[in-house]
Amino acid sequence: MGSVDFDQQVRLAAFDRLRELAAATSDGVLSRADPSTGVPRYGDQIVEGRQRYDYRAGGPDRWFNWALAGLAESSTDLIYVVKLRRGEYTAAWPVRVVGNDPSGEFVLIDDSRAETVTSPEVATLGDRLLASEATARYTTAPRAVRLHQQAFRREVLRAYDRSCAMCRLRRPELVEAAHIIPDADERSRPVVTNGLALCVMHHAAFDRDLVGIDPRYQVHVRRDVLDEVDGPMLRHGLQGLAGQTLHLPQQRRDRPDPEFLDARFAQFRDAEPT
Repeated sequence: MGSVDFDQQVRLAAFDRLRELAAATSDGVLSRADPSTGVPRYGDQIVEGRQRYDYRAGGPDRWFNWALAGLAESSTDLIYVVKLRRGEYTAAWPVRVVGNDPSGEFVLIDDSRAETVTSPEVATLGDRLLASEATARYTTAPRAVRLHQQAFRREVLRAYDRSCAMCRLRRPELVEAAHIIPDADERSRPVVTNGLALCVMHHAAFDRDLVGIDPRYQVHVRRDVLDEVDGPMLRHGLQGLAGQTLHLPQQRRDRPDPEFLDARFAQFRDAEPT
């Protein structure tokens, strides 16, 4: 009994320390000099309303995996960590393993009671304007899923130096992280190579297939938009983009995946008026 009490005391102390770190962060990010190699590296998959956490390579008999699966039979409170990059992470706590699928090689995480390290930034104007099916999905999604989306937004904006990839606008309150493969698509993943930093207007135009980007990073404008006659906002803000090349991240590893762009560009072509 004493060891159980001690174990619980250690967990509660860890949770208290996370609260202290969360209160001290200005951007929802925690840091450490030597990050754990055990942080999740997965996309945001939801199964039966729970966050899915995949086994490590090696199958159900690997010690880490059978130990993880065994937690489904307990009521052990855990910390769910999402790695942003080396030495930076965010977290949710307490969470519990509530299901195990050895054939699919994953467990299910319940984070319904969890606290999270979150950014103090409020929803941007674009978030409010783009009240899409995907936005609604993440409003009600498990907290661990929203942590992945928070990490996605932060890393995309960092990769593009918080400037719009189409017009180079640098007003931080007007620049957002857009998904190339739409968020509601089951193929979508919250990774930098599936993201673009776009200003509010160009985010909305991209989401509505008024503009498209081919795998060579060239911007296309829908024909009916090009033919429309309006004021300077349309002329310079949308029509003037036709034929331009995206402003890309300096790091090649952060640049949009051509396969993602190709799939999304096909959707843009389908939206062209006949």
